[in-house]
Amino acid sequence: MTYNGAGSLFALGMRVTKLSANGAPLTGPRNSYVSDALIQAQLGLEYEDGDEIVQKNGAGLVCLTYKAPDSLKRGTISGLQICTPDPNLIQFMIGGRILQDGANEVGYQAPEVGTDPNPNGFSLELWTNAIIDGAQAGYFWWVIPRAQVRPSGDWALSGTDPLVPEFEGTATQNPNWLDGPANDWEFASERVWQYVQTATLPTLTPGFQAVSAQQVVASITVTPDPATGTVGNDTQMTAIATLTPSGTRDVTNAAAWTSSAEAVATVNNGGLVTGVTAGTSNITATYAGQTDTVVATIS
Repeated sequence: MTYNGAGSLFALGMRVTKLSANGAPLTGPRNSYVSDALIQAQLGLEYEDGDEIVQKNGAGLVCLTYKAPDSLKRGTISGLQICTPDPNLIQFMIGGRILQDGANEVGYQAPEVGTDPNPNGFSLELWTNAIIDGAQAGYFWWVIPRAQVRPSGDWALSGTDPLVPEFEGTATQNPNWLDGPANDWEFASERVWQYVQTATLPTLTPGFQAVSAQQVVASITVTPDPATGTVGNDTQMTAIATLTPSGTRDVTNAAAWTSSAEAVATVNNGGLVTGVTAGTSNITATYAGQTDTVVATIS
């Protein structure tokens, strides 16, 4: 396993996609929008403090103190800046309405007072340029499967400085985002945000992208079956999804992997099984509600 630690990141563009109530990307020709207007975005994690318990005895002396661990509450988004007040981009993120003059989109109208302008939220994908030791090292693709943002402070209309719309908000889990609006995300999407290194970029020319319906996963198959290995060595497992109405997809990196006996064999997020001691363990992959289990024998 290798690790590539990026020294600098430069924003290149973004894709925002409308979501259904259950978090799946909405299908259709105008439900996903690409823009190269991204300036910056700041992602963080918000934690909830664990309860603290203090017990005293009859003499008033502390006899027990305990603090539950903090838990992750949600992701945070701040300083999300775009360099142009693009009506479509703003409408995707905070609701409202596009103003049109005939076939021309000429402006934007803010949401109505007293309403939740974007109850389902939207998904946010960001692409950044990675520079390591002064050299180009590919790109990073950041995925926030469900975001809800609002304008951050005032948008200043100035005669000297450009208008830079800025947003802030939260990111929450969304397992139903699956492989995204372009059916090209190959990893699990249930976390508040994640990123992966990639060698290529999608087209970031501003405009709408059609969202195709995601195919239904009918079953998954794990291979090799049965699996064999030896103590201290690795065996790579593969999970292939059978799709409805047709086709297959490699979901090895997107599946959730478990071992029934980690004292015998462990399995990582990419399906790599490592033998620990002689014995057998059930290796299970789960994806889109479907599971498959194989027996791994370690000698």
